[in-house]
Amino acid sequence: MAEGQGETTEGQGEMAEGQGETTEGQGEMAEGQREMAEGQGEMAEGQGEMAEGQREMAEGQGETTEGQGCALPRSALIVRESSARR
Repeated sequence: MAEGQGETTEGQGEMAEGQGETTEGQGEMAEGQREMAEGQGEMAEGQGEMAEGQREMAEGQGETTEGQGCALPRSALIVRESSARR
């Protein structure tokens, strides 16, 4: 009987250890999920910055086009003046 109780106690010890490992595993899983959520947040932030960069690039191209629009009539005037001198 004493031997049976010893095995029961040992079994309970192993069960408690198993529950401890389960709890530890759940903690690691929760930490992993937090890191994943943080990673998704950083990814969303990165996409926002990329969209902002694209907007700035489009704005820059608009300014370039506007600058070219100002330059074209001026060059056309220079051509007309040189033709008139001949």
